[in-house]
Amino acid sequence: MLTSDCDNSIPRKTALKHPMAGPLLRGLLFASLALFTACDGSSPEEANAAVETNQAIPVATETARLGSVRSTIGITGTLSAMQEVTITAEGAGRVVALDTVLGQRVEQGQPLAHLDDIVERAQRAQAEAQLMQAEANLGLARADFARNDKLREQGAVSELQHEQTRVREETASAAATAARAGLQLAQQSLSNTVVRAPFDGTVASVQLELGALVAPGTPAFQLVAIEQIKVDGGVPAREVGLLQSGQAVRVVVPTLGGAIYDGVLAHVGPAPDPRTRTYPIEVHVDNAEGRLRPGMVARLDVIVGQRDDAILVPETAVIEGDQPIVFVVEGDIATKRAVTLGRSDEGHVEIREGVANGDTVVTLGRQHLSDGSRIQRYELPATDSAEPRP
Repeated sequence: MLTSDCDNSIPRKTALKHPMAGPLLRGLLFASLALFTACDGSSPEEANAAVETNQAIPVATETARLGSVRSTIGITGTLSAMQEVTITAEGAGRVVALDTVLGQRVEQGQPLAHLDDIVERAQRAQAEAQLMQAEANLGLARADFARNDKLREQGAVSELQHEQTRVREETASAAATAARAGLQLAQQSLSNTVVRAPFDGTVASVQLELGALVAPGTPAFQLVAIEQIKVDGGVPAREVGLLQSGQAVRVVVPTLGGAIYDGVLAHVGPAPDPRTRTYPIEVHVDNAEGRLRPGMVARLDVIVGQRDDAILVPETAVIEGDQPIVFVVEGDIATKRAVTLGRSDEGHVEIREGVANGDTVVTLGRQHLSDGSRIQRYELPATDSAEPRP
């Protein structure tokens, strides 16, 4: 579905600058309007008669102005971590230390838990001793072979004796290689007693308990990277042709009070999901403050076009119906005017036909007007709640 939003820079005309002007004028306006329905206990028929006597009807007005209106495709998406992994124990043993807590920010390689490593340390010490012995034997075998090689050149030893010393040297070399491999295995086993973070991230769950026995493959922690969040959604086939990587996306998160984030369309799937028949998309959003969390739902407005010369009026100025109308003020007379509406969002609507830039339109009190009604105009100071959001 195509929607749009209005530029927040649209100026509003204000008649009064005093900080109490808005509330006072609104109170005056609504009190004045109430005179037509409840003054001195008059009946609705009497109020209508008062209107028909061409008394000046109090209304609030605003000026139609040029502004930006953006064409968007609205999508609902779900937030997820850019990277997520279940960390499992690689070693076996009893948990002797938990070095992190739920929600903690950790860096790549940082220890998260320690297992009992008494056996692994002993195995490493044994492997180190075996390597020292193997290297010593290799040194002796090489020296013996070198000496025997010189004696053979002098004819002091037989070929058989020379061959035997060569075999002993090669055997000692192989034993030293095996000892070095054994030490590497022992070192790896010792390293496996420490559970470490594979990347920078935040601990999403802790599945180990102090004192528990674990085996290789036991789930230990859930780690997520949320410095940047991705939002997954789906687009119907009729709209997927309007999308391309790199387009700007406005991300609105209702659970954060409607907070708005700037995102970028990162990927558009080449084929539809067989279950939903929509094309998957992925939007990337910076999450430096860490407020965005996996599992939240967001509204995505993918911006596919923008026009900067749209005529915009508040939505409260438009009377909906088979033929939308607004009341345009000239002097103290309100004239009913049929309009053609364009896109609308965040409290403003585009007028494609029927209103010109600079026209004054009625925004409050229009329900009491008819074509040619005489009005008393109040231009109320704009409020934050009435301003369109970017």
